[in-house]
Amino acid sequence: MNVHIVKAILKKEISTHFATRMNRAFTLLLAAMFTWFSIHNLANGVAGTLENLASQLEETLLFTLIIPTFISSDLAIFAFVREKSEKTLEHLLSLPISDNDIFLGKFSAAFVTGLLAEWPIALIVVASPIVFLRLAPNFSYVSVNALLIIFLIAPLATALANLLITFMSTRGSIQSRGTIIFIITLPFSAAILGVSRSYSRLPLSHTVFNLLLSLALFVAVIVVYILVMKKFSREQLISGL
Repeated sequence: MNVHIVKAILKKEISTHFATRMNRAFTLLLAAMFTWFSIHNLANGVAGTLENLASQLEETLLFTLIIPTFISSDLAIFAFVREKSEKTLEHLLSLPISDNDIFLGKFSAAFVTGLLAEWPIALIVVASPIVFLRLAPNFSYVSVNALLIIFLIAPLATALANLLITFMSTRGSIQSRGTIIFIITLPFSAAILGVSRSYSRLPLSHTVFNLLLSLALFVAVIVVYILVMKKFSREQLISGL
């Protein structure tokens, strides 16, 4: 892997996607909506008291895993679809860049965008009880599980979703991009909501569950990455033009 090439593709993808006012406005709107809903859910869950605040915060942070999937999915689906529609794919594939670097550059743009959306929103949610419960800003209610969700589960979940969507972009078109996003993000979001809603009723400790979930996501990311890279080739992209 050539880090410089991957980084150059990443920068190009992000700058191209957010060059339009519509994409910037859409991203900010989604971020604002999810932030408000997450804080509202947390405030209602703790009912103005400190009781179960840590557990409710963890549950809300699990819900915020939907955020990077939705915000970065549009960038991920355009990874190759945009190149096809703008007739620039042949030029990209003619450059002395490996298939691996091309795919990683496209995927990394969506992955980084997802995390840049998830982490600030998660931190805002974490800080919100200081305001609505008037707590001292010592963050004593933030558990190890909350940190696991933010800094381990969130990146893994974001990577898995964007690996799948970026790969599907190689098969998709401008017309089919909405269908592809729907097929991947709907079950993914449903799974996140299911885990979030049942979190407080789990038959095992939250720490064990979060570690097992992290392990499962890590294995899934590795397996999907290996399968995707076996299937991805510039020859197939060229034949699909």
